[in-house]
Amino acid sequence: MNAARSLPRGATWRGGWFRPARPCLVAILAGCLLAGAQAAAQTQAGGDPPPEPPPGIGVPPAGAASVPEPKAEARGRTEPLVEELFGYPVHQVLAGLRFSWGPEFPGAEKNVTGLRDIWAIDVGRLRISSGGGGGLLKALGQASEDDSEPGADTGSASLSLIEGGDYGVKLGLRLFSGRKGTNDGDLAGVPGIRRTVLVRLSSRFTLPGDWDGQIAMNSDMLEHGYGTELTLSVGREWPLSPQTTMGLGIGVSFVDRTRMQALFGVPPGSEAADRLGVYLPGAGPQNLSAGLSLTHAVDHNWIVFGGISMSGLLGRPSDSPFVSRPVMRSFTMGAAYRCC
Repeated sequence: MNAARSLPRGATWRGGWFRPARPCLVAILAGCLLAGAQAAAQTQAGGDPPPEPPPGIGVPPAGAASVPEPKAEARGRTEPLVEELFGYPVHQVLAGLRFSWGPEFPGAEKNVTGLRDIWAIDVGRLRISSGGGGGLLKALGQASEDDSEPGADTGSASLSLIEGGDYGVKLGLRLFSGRKGTNDGDLAGVPGIRRTVLVRLSSRFTLPGDWDGQIAMNSDMLEHGYGTELTLSVGREWPLSPQTTMGLGIGVSFVDRTRMQALFGVPPGSEAADRLGVYLPGAGPQNLSAGLSLTHAVDHNWIVFGGISMSGLLGRPSDSPFVSRPVMRSFTMGAAYRCC
């Protein structure tokens, strides 16, 4: 029997999801995030202290490390700036600026610089962040989650579903700002990518030798042509002093055909097809990356951070006609204020 005939009337099968169900799934996930945050906040408000961070080290994103915890005596002398937000306990708040230098897009020959704000807040088990701020907080013993990937810096929210000393599971939503079409440069005539909402499910686990591992999957909930990605990463941190931490992270990503063609394809009928030729890559590995980061706590509240990373496109992405440099380097540095 033809698979297409078994679908409900008006539904289409793309990437394993029913198109009519996407808006409903977004609403359900948003409700789960809010309900989970409220339940966790009520539990902690009833007298249970927040769980202590495990001795394991979180997976640092490229260019950002988890912040060293302040000393107990310093914490006791500082009054929290924010205790509650809309009735929920606030664990940590962070705000700052980040300078970055890196490729204009994956595989671009041109490098660009940028200066932007970063922030993050932990409310109960809910974390809301933007610009990579989530990677600078280490609360509830959770591994850092990278929200600083290109195009995904509009904002994100994640909820801790399961948290143990050696493992953890998180569910989140992330805004992807897309990619605008252009008539100039290497991407001239290549179709843009629409803004969308990504749903992210990640699992953290402890590995031998003080290493942490993480498996994460994010998918385009609104079916705006951005597909699905699976990421595997490992990381470790080394305390260089009571105030300074060095982190190392290594990761590899795999994408489906939809995301591969959105990022690296040249579809037939596009303006770039005559210039570059049609290129429709299939699913497979996207890149392999490694990053080294350094974070220093100036005092109980102020921190400075920096990092360098290198990544290489693998297989089909490196064969894209508009990819000039399969091996890319990036640099980031900044300062932030945290409290609570």
